[in-house]
Amino acid sequence: MIDIVKVEEQAAQLERDLILKERKTLDVLKELETTKNIIEELKLKLQKEAMEINAALNNNNVDFVAEIPEKGNHETVHQNGNAGLDLCPFEAPGFILLELKQAKLNLARTTTDLADIRATVDSYNKKIEKERVSLERTRQRLSSNTSKILSLEDELNKTRQKLEVMKDTEEVVKDGSDDPLNIMRELQKLKNEGSNKASEALGWTEIKALSNSETKCEDVITLTFEEYSSLISKAREAEQSCKNRVVDAMVRVDEANVSKTEILKKGEAAIEEVKISKKALEEVLSRVEEANRDKVSIYISRLPTMCPRLGHRVSRTIRRSATGCPVGQATVYQELPDARQPGAPRPCHRVHRTTRHPATGCPLDHATVSPDPPDTPWPGHHVPRPTRRSSARPPCA
Repeated sequence: MIDIVKVEEQAAQLERDLILKERKTLDVLKELETTKNIIEELKLKLQKEAMEINAALNNNNVDFVAEIPEKGNHETVHQNGNAGLDLCPFEAPGFILLELKQAKLNLARTTTDLADIRATVDSYNKKIEKERVSLERTRQRLSSNTSKILSLEDELNKTRQKLEVMKDTEEVVKDGSDDPLNIMRELQKLKNEGSNKASEALGWTEIKALSNSETKCEDVITLTFEEYSSLISKAREAEQSCKNRVVDAMVRVDEANVSKTEILKKGEAAIEEVKISKKALEEVLSRVEEANRDKVSIYISRLPTMCPRLGHRVSRTIRRSATGCPVGQATVYQELPDARQPGAPRPCHRVHRTTRHPATGCPLDHATVSPDPPDTPWPGHHVPRPTRRSSARPPCA
């Protein structure tokens, strides 16, 4: 993200630099106009002085030619009693030398003035070169601002894509697909599509930048004051539009961030609800399993009282499957008197008995069984109900 404060500071600095450059260019143009006027005045003065010097030289030549006949005919003139008058006036040679010296001084002054003018022109040329360099820098800054604008446009496109992704996710959530796995998959797909689009946009921008860099001209361009002022106005308009675009982009980015945070909060809340529902389901399932176990145990415990005739065999099979007793020892329930009578034993009294020989009392194959009720005889055999024997038993045969 580009800092808006930095961008605004750079824009303000550019405006200040442009204003300073405008003032400097105006001062330079004024100085150039004054120098042009001075040069024209000096040219006129030089032309006048050259005309005067040429006229003075011509007069000196004429006077020098006229002196020779005057020296030869001076006596004749006096002898003739001043009969004739001189054609041209006589001037002293010292005055002519003074005029020549003055002309030389004027020429020296004009040469010094011309040297000064040349120095000033050179300085102005240097200033103009500096102005050109500053203009190039301003153009580079403008190009950098345009690149920043392009980057901001890319970011705007990315934020628009993110907003579209968020809208799609909201639509998916509103449709009723509350499964967080599906939501995460859709988000991953949309993120991949957005990244692909962003990479394509970056590739196109790089291609455009390369083409623009190749098509740039490297020649130096001279600008007039009107063109320079128009460029400055265009630069200000571009900076203002850049500021407006930056502000709009930041507003859109803030809106996208707010919507993104809301969607993330909704997703987190949905995931938490799913976790809570899973925990509740696990607790309910555990309670149901415990209730089923309690029901089975209660049912097994109540079988002998509910059906005393059938509970003997049923409880035998259930207890064998439940307790895992070996085949040689059968855990059975003996029919006992009613438990509601006072002093009666518990109805679910477990009896372990050993089958013995009826005559000798020796154990038969170590099979522990319990006698059948009197109404249900043993299938195939009739085994009488054994009675308790005393401790003294006959030896086994």
